[in-house]
Amino acid sequence: INISPFAGPAGTRISVRGGGFGRSEVVRIVFQNQSMGVVRVDRAGGFSTSFFVSTSASITPFYNAVRVYGFTTRVGASANFQVLPSISVSPNAGFPGQVVQISGEQFTPNGRVDSIMIDTNQTASSVGVPIASYNISSNGVFSVRSRIPSNVPRRKLYSILVVDVATGLS
Repeated sequence: INISPFAGPAGTRISVRGGGFGRSEVVRIVFQNQSMGVVRVDRAGGFSTSFFVSTSASITPFYNAVRVYGFTTRVGASANFQVLPSISVSPNAGFPGQVVQISGEQFTPNGRVDSIMIDTNQTASSVGVPIASYNISSNGVFSVRSRIPSNVPRRKLYSILVVDVATGLS
């Protein structure tokens, strides 16, 4: 099978295409041990469908298999998808010293996250400017107000990177 995309946060629509199943066979799509539905393949044994990653999907530093099983032939196939945490920053543009709201979900419950400003024009080895560290709630959510460091140069484009300390996911 082929899936697209191969990574994203809860709510991501995953497109699944496959082939090699029995003519007009019914196949089940499974993700994180939950059925995402069934679909009947075409006369050539192929199918195309999609599903949305549940808001209750587990976050791990590992890929999760999207599995497809044929009811009649017992043929199985899989492809990997990684569930990522999601963040939002408001406002999404500003200046040094400005306060922004940074929120995230699907992080490690009771863990910590670090936030860093990354200059988008720097090389991949650039460390960035630390903003702060935050505690994550027992349900994997955080929402904080942080001040953009006053020492960052104006008129430059930055990204805010939030890293789950336990998993390394951002």
